[in-house]
Amino acid sequence: MRRTEKEIRKLRLKIIELKRDGKTYEEIRRTTGASPSTIAKILKNFNGRYCVKCGETNPDVLEEHHPNKETYPDYTITLCANCHEEITRKQLRQRNKHQKLQKNSADSNRVFIKDLSRKSEFQIVPVKPLNYIQEENFNLQSYSTNIPDISPTAILGISCLLGGFLGLDAAFDRSRNAKERILFFLISCANFIGFYRIWTDSSKK
Repeated sequence: MRRTEKEIRKLRLKIIELKRDGKTYEEIRRTTGASPSTIAKILKNFNGRYCVKCGETNPDVLEEHHPNKETYPDYTITLCANCHEEITRKQLRQRNKHQKLQKNSADSNRVFIKDLSRKSEFQIVPVKPLNYIQEENFNLQSYSTNIPDISPTAILGISCLLGGFLGLDAAFDRSRNAKERILFFLISCANFIGFYRIWTDSSKK
């Protein structure tokens, strides 16, 4: 079965890497399954340099490539002419795409700033406070709060009456123990007595 171009490149790289690591022809054959003639053909021009992408060993077509010339100007890898051209085109496409994205981003920022500079398109409308009430719609003076005056004595009497009823309610609560019920009963009686005295004093007046 004939190998594809991709399989040939992979096999060539594998054989060259094994040879570079000091493996013998027999070890390379057992590892890769390639015939001795194929191994000999691939290693014919191998002198230590080879294309790291396809495994080409012909010194006439090998070139040095800078993966990142700006950051690492002294670092290079060996490529054949075809692989070198292919990778260079790919890097140029990526660089152009990145520059285009940067240009579009800068243009959008400039348009935004330009729009902000056009004062005619932006008007600041004062916001009225939430508690603002227009006088023509509401006249607070037309309302009067007729709250009757309650004397402190009446408030005290009402408090005693409420305290008496609450004390009775607690005194008849069977979930409480006997001491608590007796205590609440006495408190209730004291409140009722206080209410009675306040009521009788106010009646005399």
